[in-house]
Amino acid sequence: MATGDVQQGAGGNEASFLDDARWRLVADRLPPLVRARARNGERTRIFLEGVLWVAINRAPWGYLPSEYGAWHTVYVRFTRWVHEGIWEDMLKALAPHPDLAEPLRWLLAGYRATRYPTRGGRNRIASVSCED
Repeated sequence: MATGDVQQGAGGNEASFLDDARWRLVADRLPPLVRARARNGERTRIFLEGVLWVAINRAPWGYLPSEYGAWHTVYVRFTRWVHEGIWEDMLKALAPHPDLAEPLRWLLAGYRATRYPTRGGRNRIASVSCED
């Protein structure tokens, strides 16, 4: 996608990232309590649409359109799902749909890289050769 191109998602826009078939696929993989809430309302679906909007557009969280809710609320819930391991199940459910799975994988990798950086460079001891 070229810089500046923005894809549309839920909330009355032309296209939705999660059509009904994809939504059922994802909803079936949610933990029981989340799944129960998701079946009773659209909030979880809108939340997932918002996360996918950020992932597909590779946009900063602050650019999330308000139709998905407050960006900070969506981000906090996204991070909670990271720590609870829910996204791993979402990636498995979306595996047949690389147009959604790959951007989501990219978003998760970016989050983990900034929150859990490797210590390779910090704790290394360089061996220096002093030959005269």
